[in-house]
Amino acid sequence: MQKAIQSVPAVFQQQDIRSFHNREKAAAGKQFPVVGPREYEQIAYMILCYFLAVKCNMPYRKKRSSLKEIAVSLRDTLPALLLPIIIMGSIITGICTATESSALAVAYALIVSLAKGRLTWKAFKESCIRSAKATANVLFIIAVSTAMGWAITTLQVAQTLAAFCLQFITSKIFFLLFMNILLLILGMVLDATPAILLMVPILWPVAQSYGIDSIQFGIIMCLNLMIGNLTPPVGMMLFVISNVGKVKLSSLYRAILPFVAVAIVALMLVTYVPAFSTFIPNLLMP
Repeated sequence: MQKAIQSVPAVFQQQDIRSFHNREKAAAGKQFPVVGPREYEQIAYMILCYFLAVKCNMPYRKKRSSLKEIAVSLRDTLPALLLPIIIMGSIITGICTATESSALAVAYALIVSLAKGRLTWKAFKESCIRSAKATANVLFIIAVSTAMGWAITTLQVAQTLAAFCLQFITSKIFFLLFMNILLLILGMVLDATPAILLMVPILWPVAQSYGIDSIQFGIIMCLNLMIGNLTPPVGMMLFVISNVGKVKLSSLYRAILPFVAVAIVALMLVTYVPAFSTFIPNLLMP
């Protein structure tokens, strides 16, 4: 259970925001600094992790670390802590794509390992073999998901369902509820990019007619698809986490449910309280 909880990612997908911006030419500058919804969700995850840690009696240090111990630990872990900064920084600033940033991260990790004298040829070879196996498993899962997405797209299942249901929706509240349910379901079986390309042309004109802000609409869509990717039993990301983290799906299904519930609460706040998603972007970039 502990390993399953630790494997749950609390990541807001920046790539989904890029896809939405490219599709509808929304205010990209305002979409990227959306520190509101992402941070609300992360704070909720932190609180949930604290209660789960207490409930599961996870190990912890009973004695507070001294300043010297903190400084030594910071010195030892600083090269590793810089890795996510390099990855996200290069993507957000536009220096690298997501794929190029991963290659940059590998090169950085190799340089750090060699500098510290901790990388041997045997360890390097074993690491490459493990990476190849994990990548093959993940790519197989993505290939199956892509095939399913192609079938759904070709048969126009999502478009037909959305067009049919929108005929009977007459209020903004019910439209937002319908959009959340539809996107959550699509997020379970489709990757974010094709789901955005499919649904934005259908949902965005209706959202405009109800006066929904483009920033709020984009965040609602990306949050829904991210949650759908983590929702049992068919969330694609669950299979990736299970394979990479070596966690049984049965354990992961149980452990992920509280995180999904917290994410849905954050989603409802973003959906029905527009200020949660628009206040800070409008404040930073009026």
